[in-house]
Amino acid sequence: MRAFAALAVLALVACARSSVDPSVQPPPAAEDVAWLGLDGGVGLAYFHFAGHIDAVDVAFSADGHFRWTIDGCDFGHVDEGTWRVVSRDARGITIELAPRRGMALTWVASMAFNQQAESVTARVDTEHGRAMEVTVDRGGGKSDVQAWAPGRVCAVCGHMGPIDQPRACP
Repeated sequence: MRAFAALAVLALVACARSSVDPSVQPPPAAEDVAWLGLDGGVGLAYFHFAGHIDAVDVAFSADGHFRWTIDGCDFGHVDEGTWRVVSRDARGITIELAPRRGMALTWVASMAFNQQAESVTARVDTEHGRAMEVTVDRGGGKSDVQAWAPGRVCAVCGHMGPIDQPRACP
């Protein structure tokens, strides 16, 4: 009996040490994934920063991860993290983007490509064709509000950089 009790205590200690990492969140609900346009939870849902001269895209996956990229023809940047739903209503969802564990989140700005962000939230609204409004808190009372549209874009490059607004990728 004592041997059984000792094994039970050892098993509990081992389980406590291998507990789930609190920074890992469960995957989003199917209904939230559908708001992003991921039918059946397959593939990636892309949005692009409308009106930016460089090709700026963000891809959301059904497992709760995102990756944003910027391609300025002569430079590029990538950042990634996780997303989670913070609110939902009949017209759409509001999601919060978080950096990879232990990292700071960078997010594109109108004239810079990797400014640090305190927080990033996005409202995906089906009333406006799945448009996404992104609010970036830069800290110190500074924030940006950005208009993003569905789909992925690619840069239109010339000899020294972009020569036209990005276009839908082939």
